[in-house]
Amino acid sequence: MEHETDTLECIILKEELVEKQLKLKGMNALVGEQDNPRKKYKDKPQDKKAQALVRKGLENAYLVFEKKGYSELTKHFSKNIQPAGNYDFAYINTKILWDTKL
Repeated sequence: MEHETDTLECIILKEELVEKQLKLKGMNALVGEQDNPRKKYKDKPQDKKAQALVRKGLENAYLVFEKKGYSELTKHFSKNIQPAGNYDFAYINTKILWDTKL
């Protein structure tokens, strides 16, 4: 969405963002263009390692939450942060809207 006051650099960045969002969406899609079944993504060893490292980081964070007495937070995040696709994680609770704007 372009506004009259957007600079050329801003417009280019917005276009790149949309392009990358579409690419990421397509990476986890079950069907490709024209609704043809997508070829199965072949896991690369570094993808599996990255997901394992993220999983370990989450487990460590959950331990810290438990030690600090935030067991409900641990339950919430462990339930709602799940593997998404073959190589990443996603927060799956769409009922809670997080305001991530700075």
